[in-house]
Amino acid sequence: LTAPSYSALSNVQFLLNETALIAERLLQTETWSGLRTEAREGRLFGHTRPASQTTILTALKGRLEGRPIEVLSVLQDGSLEARRLLNLALTVQQRRVLRDFMADVLVSQVRAFDRRVTDADVRRFLGHLADQEPEVAAWSEETTQKTRSNLTRLLQDAGVLQASGRGQYVVLPQYLATPVRTLLEVGAERLAEVAADAGYLSRYAAVLAEFDAYMNKQDTWASRHAHELAGAGKGIAYFSMEY
Repeated sequence: LTAPSYSALSNVQFLLNETALIAERLLQTETWSGLRTEAREGRLFGHTRPASQTTILTALKGRLEGRPIEVLSVLQDGSLEARRLLNLALTVQQRRVLRDFMADVLVSQVRAFDRRVTDADVRRFLGHLADQEPEVAAWSEETTQKTRSNLTRLLQDAGVLQASGRGQYVVLPQYLATPVRTLLEVGAERLAEVAADAGYLSRYAAVLAEFDAYMNKQDTWASRHAHELAGAGKGIAYFSMEY
């Protein structure tokens, strides 16, 4: 994941629900132009003011425009944890300061078997960054303060940090389902590449068709041998020792 510069986090929100909504609309082949019209008329995100809706949509366009169907599908109906982590990955792509904080502070703490993070850690990180990067050194005190606050708030919204006291946080363990881990490891560029590959899309459609046929199959063991269960609305409990 790369980002061209250190832009401040002075006005950044996680927007998980809004991201899921826009992902769903894009999967329904809605256009950005149509969404922009709805935002300007105050019809896109509930009762939020039109100006705020337009600002939110602009942020989400930068996050979602050009993303493959696989990414949008997870954002729309994946598990809460999967949607949080994927939305975080998309946000990190645009925000280098967030990426570096996670790599330099959070990962270092976890590797040291210490999951505690404090506001003091955030201040030290930004201070060191200002010493190294002229862009960050040029931030006003107000911008630095907002970035400091938004770093921990974003990571709490993403389910990466949990507040444990005033100015104190704990890094939460992350369990990635295999499909989400694959999406994150492959990267946006490769996903965009295969999304434009007719051969790949043909194989992808064939696998989905085979899966749908399997799930909707009518001639099953139960339909042949367990009519009393299949027709009476009764359920069958299945226990797997694997879990």
